Amino acid sequence: MPNYEQLTRDELLNLAQEREQLTAEARDLFEGAELASRKITADEIQSYAREAAADERVKERRKERSRYTYETRSTRFLGKKNRVPGPT
Repeated sequence: MPNYEQLTRDELLNLAQEREQLTAEARDLFEGAELASRKITADEIQSYAREAAADERVKERRKERSRYTYETRSTRFLGKKNRVPGPT
């Protein structure tokens, strides 16, 4: 029997998004007892899912952007990090 009382609110909201993967007994306990006792509504779960998706998109954009840019103290360069400076 899982112990949901030890989970944080964020962990519960994350688990609520994936509750289809729980067994029937665990799902009933999770939805009936834990979500009700902490007063977590379906709207809260949907809002958390939207925020998590938005955070994931931001992380992906930052990851993609950092692949093609690099910075020095005051200048930002686009392109490869191993570029060779031309003759001066």
